[in-house]
Amino acid sequence: MNQDLSTTLARAFTALEAGDFDAVAAAVAAAREAGMDPDNANLLHLEALLAWATGEIDEAAGLFERALESKPDNPRIYIECAELQADLMDFDTCEHVLRSLLERDDLELGVELTAETLLLLAQSRLSHQDPDPEEALELLDQIDESIHDDPAWISVRAAALMGLERNDEGIALLAAAVEREDDAEAGSELLYQLGIAHRELGDEAAACEALFELRRRDLAHLEVDADAAIDADERDDLLRRLEDVLESLPDPILKLIATAPISVQRWVSEEQIRDGADPRTPVLFEGTPMLDEADGEELEEGKLDGIILFRDMLVAEIESDEEIAAVIAEALVEELERFFDIDGLVPGI
Repeated sequence: MNQDLSTTLARAFTALEAGDFDAVAAAVAAAREAGMDPDNANLLHLEALLAWATGEIDEAAGLFERALESKPDNPRIYIECAELQADLMDFDTCEHVLRSLLERDDLELGVELTAETLLLLAQSRLSHQDPDPEEALELLDQIDESIHDDPAWISVRAAALMGLERNDEGIALLAAAVEREDDAEAGSELLYQLGIAHRELGDEAAACEALFELRRRDLAHLEVDADAAIDADERDDLLRRLEDVLESLPDPILKLIATAPISVQRWVSEEQIRDGADPRTPVLFEGTPMLDEADGEELEEGKLDGIILFRDMLVAEIESDEEIAAVIAEALVEELERFFDIDGLVPGI
């Protein structure tokens, strides 16, 4: 590749990081017009990242696959391809790509890239339909000790330990990391994991202590006044958007929630967290979930009292209004699974 084309691609990657997708597309077109091989791995890598960033996920996956056919020397192509496959829940392909990179004896990955590869592979082993926390721990142990204070390493290790029912070790690891973590964002993520872990173990007092603190930190970080009024026009717009997503649900599921009143609040309250709400959910079903006990017996159907959309949590998760429907849909899927034990649902938005 000549120097001019190399410079063009370098500038395009910089533009991609800045979110200037028009500049990236222009650079791709310029490279092609200048005669760059359309199967050049670096060009395909750039096109894959652009497609991914603009929501063309299937196209991105295909471009990554083409880029890897030439066994490129750039490890990031392997790692970012694996990240996309993990997002698509295709953990078999994710792991195949990462193991292929680790088998490349001709590449010198160094400490950080090796750690990133092994960490992603360990995460995949935990997320797989047939999880293997034992192998995940073995992979984490292969990572250089200089990385063992990294919040991501701690998070995955804690999850692996708890997957092996070594719960006390996992909780202790997270609690110690929260205590010493200087980075506010990383500390909050670890605190969130700690609170959810306590809840899954049935320790609601410890869960609430952690999740109330997380709520306080999140509100301060985002400068949200949870008690502030919401503009009526904005409230109506959000209600309409939520109703549009609800209407995309299959009729049998829509019937379960169609009569529930819908409201908009700024942020989940401590009382709602105490009742079992996820402190970072944009959508909450209030009532008695199907799997909760009522009068000593399990309910055959959940009793839904209302649906709440949390305005500021939603805003925190999006970069533009075009993403609102997708975020609401994802939150609805999670609540339908939690409340009615319905999984595998994909709303038709």
